[in-house]
Amino acid sequence: SDFRWIGLRKINYSDPNGSIRSWESCFRKTRPKSNKIDAVYIVGEIGDELLTVTQFRPATGKNVIEFPAGLIDDDDFDAKLAALREMKEETGYKGYVTHESPATFSDPGISEATQSFVQIKVHENVPPVPKNDDGEFIQVQKIRLRDLTRYLEGASKKGVGVDGALWAYGMGIDRGVKLAGFKRYNKSVRDLTPLFG
Repeated sequence: SDFRWIGLRKINYSDPNGSIRSWESCFRKTRPKSNKIDAVYIVGEIGDELLTVTQFRPATGKNVIEFPAGLIDDDDFDAKLAALREMKEETGYKGYVTHESPATFSDPGISEATQSFVQIKVHENVPPVPKNDDGEFIQVQKIRLRDLTRYLEGASKKGVGVDGALWAYGMGIDRGVKLAGFKRYNKSVRDLTPLFG
């Protein structure tokens, strides 16, 4: 096969009525044998801001704003180590892990691929020095948490793609603020023109 990263398979299974059905799916070829998780999503918080990245995603044909993320390597002992490594490579920042989610599915309708969400407290006083891989052209943004959904809405209107996990995270923040009885942060969002113009 010419495909290095992704494979395709047809699955035959029995539904609750006993009927045999088939399903087409894709899978990552890169999952380490020692791990059941393919990738990590990094929820990096710097004070009241969230660390995000924007990069061109060929499958979408556009730049996409998303969590820093990456595949787990064979050399990674666990998801926490992979998350710290990927955050340093993509954003230049360092920090320490505060929480790791169980394995989650990003698109179970077409893939068995899994990822863990790893929360990291980012060191604010350490100057970032990113080390992007060959072919990676990543822009780093810090977005005020209470501004997140409005920032993403503004990016979308300018033709930038928005990662679904990041949008869901922003919705959760908005809902939490509302349930807590606070008014939504109403300060104007920073100018998006330098990044998305």
